[in-house]
Amino acid sequence: MIDCHTKERIYTHHRTMTWIGFSGNQTMKKLVDSLRDFIISGVTMKANYFKLELDSQFKKTWGYGEDILILHDVAIKLGIAR
Repeated sequence: MIDCHTKERIYTHHRTMTWIGFSGNQTMKKLVDSLRDFIISGVTMKANYFKLELDSQFKKTWGYGEDILILHDVAIKLGIAR
């Protein structure tokens, strides 16, 4: 993966380590982790990951408002999430 801000190549297979050169937050890191796991081994994500408020109780965690619900529906249709 190439970081959009640092332009550095990021090795995403360190599950417990900080990714060197990664400029995103932990929410984005978790999303990339989940997509990587789906691509490599077919492990699906929980569909409720794409909702307005995550379990952490942060409002609009993604910053996209209700547009995150579009991603929710698409992830289910593509089989990425259940």
